[in-house]
Amino acid sequence: IVPHTIRGFLSRYSTVLPTGEAFSQCVACSPTVRKAFEDEGFTFLLKVFNDLDYLENLTGLRAMQLATDLSEIIELSDDEEI
Repeated sequence: IVPHTIRGFLSRYSTVLPTGEAFSQCVACSPTVRKAFEDEGFTFLLKVFNDLDYLENLTGLRAMQLATDLSEIIELSDDEEI
């Protein structure tokens, strides 16, 4: 379980760190990303900075997005009832 966001509340001057199960294809903390950084160091960072799709391709996130069956997604407009 890892925190992925920090939520702040100015009215209470407080923060909350919601936690959840780590996503295996996270572009920030997945084992694939950490290993690539450990192995390649600054070269890895250059790849990330110069290629917008590098992390998505490295982690398999892009392949997962492409594999989504769009026909299974139900689109509702504002005037439709559920």
